[in-house]
This record gives sequence, structure tokens and C-alpha cells, in this order.
Amino acid sequence: MMIFSAWCQAKLFSSDRVERHFAYLTSLVCATTALYIICKPIGQVWTWGAPLCTLWAGGLILATLLNVYYDKMENKPRLYVTQFSQFLLLMLVVPVYYDGTNVVNRYRYAQDGDALLYDEQLLQMDKQLLGWAFPHGQLALWLDGNTAVGVTTAFGRVVAEFLQIMYVSYYFWGNALGVYLAYLYFYQACYKQEKSSKKKLQWRRLQMFVTAWVSGFLFNFLLNLLFPAVSPRIYLKSYYVNDVEGLWVTAWLRGALTSAASGTFSAFPSGHCGQSWLTAILAYRIGYKGYAAINVVAATAISLATLVLRYHYFVDFLFSSVTIAFGVYLGSFHSATLYSQLLSRSAAVMSTDEVEELSLMEKGEGLISVASISPASSPLNQRSTATPSPLTVLTHSPSANSLAALQAIAAASSPTPKGNGEVQKQQAQD
Repeated sequence: MMIFSAWCQAKLFSSDRVERHFAYLTSLVCATTALYIICKPIGQVWTWGAPLCTLWAGGLILATLLNVYYDKMENKPRLYVTQFSQFLLLMLVVPVYYDGTNVVNRYRYAQDGDALLYDEQLLQMDKQLLGWAFPHGQLALWLDGNTAVGVTTAFGRVVAEFLQIMYVSYYFWGNALGVYLAYLYFYQACYKQEKSSKKKLQWRRLQMFVTAWVSGFLFNFLLNLLFPAVSPRIYLKSYYVNDVEGLWVTAWLRGALTSAASGTFSAFPSGHCGQSWLTAILAYRIGYKGYAAINVVAATAISLATLVLRYHYFVDFLFSSVTIAFGVYLGSFHSATLYSQLLSRSAAVMSTDEVEELSLMEKGEGLISVASISPASSPLNQRSTATPSPLTVLTHSPSANSLAALQAIAAASSPTPKGNGEVQKQQAQD
């Protein structure tokens, strides 16, 4: 109970937005688990809801409380182990709770049948939006019978092959970014014993990414639970005359996806669209602009694939913007200034040597955006000063101006040595 109280004080009700929202994510996982139990109270108590999700939430709570305990005890090796456990458990929330949502929806479907589904309502919305251009508002139905660019033409097969491959690539982009950020923290910062300020910065950035990424998925799963649908590929199956065949791998990939999606009700909204665009936004804000540009191309292709390959309704794509907004806000990626402020806590405690080393190490990585922050006016600083001086935080580009700004942070946060006035004067001139 004391550890839980310490977690609430240090994390859940913290003045630090990063820690607070990271705690919100853990709370959201637990709340989702409780909702599953409420929706499926059948059998023995331990089988209510989605049992694996219940166990997962318990493991996450344990890892979180141990993290608070070892942090309080300043046991760094065990703290890193619990942090890695938190990261792993939260990232794997995505497949575990995706399955959990469908476990609950299969139970509900067995009780209510087709009356549970929202496919007809989604189809009617598509008709209202795109019925003027495509039959029943479905681009895929138009392509099914088109003899110029349809699925039976050579052009249509090539397009289908490309889009099917891109549709499957959705499983790579966001997870790859998360794994890389984890590598920078757990291997580079913890295992190789990088300096503490750099380590803190890497951990905060990883926390923000995981908060945005996993919360976007969880919100998507909650909408799947509220508005279950099976997708036009199944609901409108009798309307299609031709199969989507592609060239070499399309048939195999579609078969694998069809088998994996059997008994699922997760068409609305489109997780493929939402999380693909979310990855592009997160990569851009973190500073990996080249990777962000690649993700914009991938997200565009994936969004088109959901419509052409019959996986989603058009409104599934439109409403995925809600899950994007939720993830971006909870992860604190919606404002470049706020993002810089949150990471500046780590920058402000660096020594000059650490600043120079970090600027070289992060070259091309784009750690943080440029921002000028007044400590007195910043919501992150609870203390006020009469004549605050601006705090310039890490910049995206490790240029000469960037290095000078970083050195200014270090100088401002380090005490001036006694009896070394000439050296300090010369440094100021440089």
C-alpha cells in the first residue's frame, strides 16, 4: 500500500506531464481490463473478460510498483530491469488486448448475432459520402467491375500486389521506431553506462513514445468494442464478382490475413490507417524526418490499400483520426514547444562536456526542436523568479549555434568555481 501511495504521488499525480501521462497509460490498461470483465462476466471469476488481459494488467501493475520501489531505493540495476519490463509489457499490450477485444466481442456476438454489428450503419455513411462516385460508396466495388484499371486488369494486379505488401508493412513501422528508441536507452544509455543526464533524456523520450503509441491502440480497441464491425470484405462479399489476386504474394498474404482475422470485429475505426499516420507524426516530432517522410508514403499507401483491397469502409479511415489525436495528445507530441519543454528538464542539468558529446552523438538524429523557454513562465517550473532569463534547449540541428546554446545551458546550471575568474572570463569571450 505504501508503494502504491508513492506511485500515486510520484507518478499519477506528478507535476511532471511525462510521468503523469505514462501513469495514465497504465491506468488505461487497467480500466480496459475492467471493461472486458464487465462485458463478459461468464464462467468462473478468473475466466471473466479476457483472462490473458487480466494477467497482463497484473504483471504491468507489479512491474510499475517495483519500478517505484527500486527508484526510491536508488537500486539502478533493478530499476533498469523493471523499466525494461514496463516497456515490454506495454508494447505487447497491443497484440494481447487486440485479441482480448475480440474475445469479448465473440461472446457478445454469440448472444446477439448480427444485431451486434454496425456494418450497415457504416455502409450507409459511406453511401452518403461517396455514393455519388462509387456503387454503395465503395471504391473497391467500382474497381471490381472496371475493365480499364480494375482488379482483373494487368494494371490492377500490379497495384494490388504493391498495396497488399504495404498493407502488411504496417506491422513494421511503429514497432521498429519503438525498438530503436528502446535500444538507445537500454543498451546505449544503461548497459554502456552513458552519463546520467543523457540517460534521463532517452528514458523520457521513450516514455512519451510508448504513451502515444499504446494509447492510440487502446483507444482504437475501445471503439472496436463499442462499434463492432466485420469489414466490407465480409459484409459485402456477395456484391463482389472477382477476387483480388495480385501477382505473386497477394493471394498468400490475403489468405494469411483472412485466417488471422477470422472471428474478429475490429473494422471500425481502421487501426492500420490510424497507427500508420501516428508513426509518421511521432517520428517527425522526435526528429527522424527522413524516417517520417518514408512513413508518410507508407501511411498513404496503407490508407489506400484499406479501401482498394476491401478491408475497411471509408468512414473507418476518417474516424481513425480520432485515435491519432488521442495518441498524439496523451504522448505530448501535439506541440513542438511543449515537446521541447518536457525534454529540457534533462538538458538543463548537463555539464559542458556532456553537451558537446551529446551534440556529436545525436548528429542527424534530431533530438529536440528549437525552443526558447522562460523558466518562470514555464508550467514545468513551479518556482518563480523576478527577472527570469530564457532557457534555450537542445536544437534539432547540431550546428555551431546549437552547440553554443547547449553550452549556455550547462554554464547556467553549473556553479562557477572559486578562484578561477580569468578562466571563466576567457570562456565567456570564446
